[in-house]
Amino acid sequence: STMEVVSVEEVPSWLEGGHLPALHMSTLQSWKQNGPRNLNIEECTDFCDPNVLANIISKKSIFDSLDGEEMRRARTRSNPFETIGKGIFLNRAAMKMANMDRVFDFMFTSPKTQTEEPMVKKDELLYFADVCAGPGGFSEYILWRNKWRAKGFGFTLKGENDFKLSDFFSGPCESFEPYYGSKGDGDVFNPANIESLMHF
Repeated sequence: STMEVVSVEEVPSWLEGGHLPALHMSTLQSWKQNGPRNLNIEECTDFCDPNVLANIISKKSIFDSLDGEEMRRARTRSNPFETIGKGIFLNRAAMKMANMDRVFDFMFTSPKTQTEEPMVKKDELLYFADVCAGPGGFSEYILWRNKWRAKGFGFTLKGENDFKLSDFFSGPCESFEPYYGSKGDGDVFNPANIESLMHF
């Protein structure tokens, strides 16, 4: 029998598009559409095959009958890295961010130009925005990695999924500022909120 080999070292495989012409801003803006929110995922087939989507939804429904403990056990069995947990951070999302940052040569916390020059100078702050970000694991990781040399702005729904700044034990929450848009609710589907975030 063959055994699955699980490697801790991950190597990204990049899509190459340098041979294609750059898209003009007017083209990008022409793609944008504002309209009513559609909460029925079965109808969201503009960018995928409807049969594939229906098959995924059908297969995923098997999890609906599992209780919380059964779901956690299944998740742990299917992904050995689940046992790592949240580490020193407030949740597992921070660990996922740490993994992505390492795999992509710290491009999120120490970005470089194409000539390998630091994009953030020694006397500058790394500014970042974390959208749909509650409770804030990604931001906590970035602040842990950069300490006081970063300033984050977070945007998420107010309420039960809001930022939990009091649980930022590893990164300085004083360097993080939540923002909920002009409507004050953090709803990314409201164009007025997104517009105000751009000017915040």
